Amino acid sequence: METILVHPENQEQVEVIKAFFNALKIKFESEKTGSAKRMIEEKGIRSKENAYDLYILTAEQKQRLEQSRSSIRSGDFKTNDQIKTEVAAWLHSL
Repeated sequence: METILVHPENQEQVEVIKAFFNALKIKFESEKTGSAKRMIEEKGIRSKENAYDLYILTAEQKQRLEQSRSSIRSGDFKTNDQIKTEVAAWLHSL
């Protein structure tokens, strides 16, 4: 599997990322700045390749993330506010 480390620049991005992961039912760990390094050290991760053990994504989840990356590269994406609104509506429909 693959590990993805995300570095949001502000609280709004943190909220959107968490909502996105929750909407896709992707398990994630949230740590304050600086503690991610500590977490990696505690788990004995010494290289980027070995860091993949931190998170496990299913093939379907990985495919969805790749589709998202492709959309971003092509400029086919929505603003944070649009995503928040859609994710909130989707979560309420569950």
